[in-house]
Amino acid sequence: MDLVGGTATLKGMFGSLTIKADGSSTYDIDANAKLGGHPAEVFKYVLFDADSNCAITAVLKIDIIFTKHYEPQAVYNYP
Repeated sequence: MDLVGGTATLKGMFGSLTIKADGSSTYDIDANAKLGGHPAEVFKYVLFDADSNCAITAVLKIDIIFTKHYEPQAVYNYP
């Protein structure tokens, strides 16, 4: 996948990884993803430098750790 507008976006099983031309990246989890157990995303990509005609393969593993948050419930205690 080539950079389009300075970024490349890869769709994974649980979200999307966006890689920028400067090498920085962000991962956005899909709000509808079914996250059970200990999910992880693994992205494998090739970095290519056209000036030196060199390439290297990179592997990025993202462990997804989540916590369910519940809204507090008001409880009225009668005196």
